[in-house]
Amino acid sequence: MKTLMIIDGNHTAARAYFKYNLSTKGYPTGVIYGVINILKGLCNAWKPDELIVLWDIGKSSYRCGLYEGYKKRSSLLGDDFRSQLEILQKILDDMGVVQLGIQAVEADDLFGIIINDKKLTNGYEKIIIVSSDHDLYQLIEGSRVIQYDPIKHKVFDELALDRVEGLKPLQIIDFKALAGDTSDKIPGIAGIGKKTAKTLLKKYGSMESFDFNELNKKKSTEKIVSNWELALLFKKLTTIFTSTDMLNDFQKRVYEDWCEWYLDKRNFMRAKKEVLKESFKSLDFKWAEDIPNFLREFGKTIHRGE
Repeated sequence: MKTLMIIDGNHTAARAYFKYNLSTKGYPTGVIYGVINILKGLCNAWKPDELIVLWDIGKSSYRCGLYEGYKKRSSLLGDDFRSQLEILQKILDDMGVVQLGIQAVEADDLFGIIINDKKLTNGYEKIIIVSSDHDLYQLIEGSRVIQYDPIKHKVFDELALDRVEGLKPLQIIDFKALAGDTSDKIPGIAGIGKKTAKTLLKKYGSMESFDFNELNKKKSTEKIVSNWELALLFKKLTTIFTSTDMLNDFQKRVYEDWCEWYLDKRNFMRAKKEVLKESFKSLDFKWAEDIPNFLREFGKTIHRGE
C-alpha cells in the first residue's frame, strides 16, 4: 500500500521544544534534535513512501481579515524556539525531506490543499496526517485519509472519529463554529456548549439544515438564530481550505511553483551526507557517527543515492 505521510511541522516542533531539554555549547538544540528524532520514529513505525513537512509562516491573512481576534494570544514559545527552526529546516532540506510553508497561509490549509490536489496524491492509497490538532479531523476521509495523534498515540479514521467524538469529519467545522475553539480564539455562540452543539448536529446533520422555528423554542438554542451571521463567520474561520481558491495571487504562485518542483525534481533530491555529518558534529548529535545508518531509518522517504 503506497502511503503518504504529512507532518504538522509546528506542532511537532512545539512538542519537541517542551520534551527535549538539550543544548550544545550553551545553544539550545532540543527542537532540532527532537523533531528529527520524532520523524525518524514515525518513519520506522509507519514505513511511508513519502514524507512532507508543512510549516505555518505567520497567521492566516484570510482569517485575520475576517476576524480581528483570530488566534490573538501570547505564545508560550520563546525566541530560542524560532531560532532553532531555521537550522532545523536547513538540515531537513539537506536530508532530502520535502517541506512547504507559504507566508500568511496556515499549515492546516496546506494539508487540505495538498490532500485534495489529485496531481499530487492520486497515486497514494493511504494518507496519514500527523498532528494533535483537532481542526484537521475535518480532512479525514473513510480509511484512506486518517489522522495520527502523536501525543495520545491514537489513530482516527471516519469510524473512530464517530466513535470517539460522535461527529463526522465535516461536522467538526460546524461543531467548532458553534461551541468555539479556545486554541484559535474563536468564542463560538454564547451559551452553546459542546454537548448542545453535538446534539444539534446529530439531529440536523449541519448548520445549514437547522430548523430556526425549533431552535427559537428553547432558551438553550435561540441564541444561534439571533447570532446566525456570527455563526456563519465562525464557520468560515474553522473551514480548512481544500483548494487554492482562497489564496491570494502571490500565495497561489508559490504553491504552484512548489508543485512544479515537486513533480519534476523530487526524484532527483538526494541526501547531502557530508553536509549532514558536519552539521551533526557541530551540534554534538550522535548521528554524525554513522550517517548511512541514520538515513536508512527514514526508509523510502529519503533518497540516499545508494
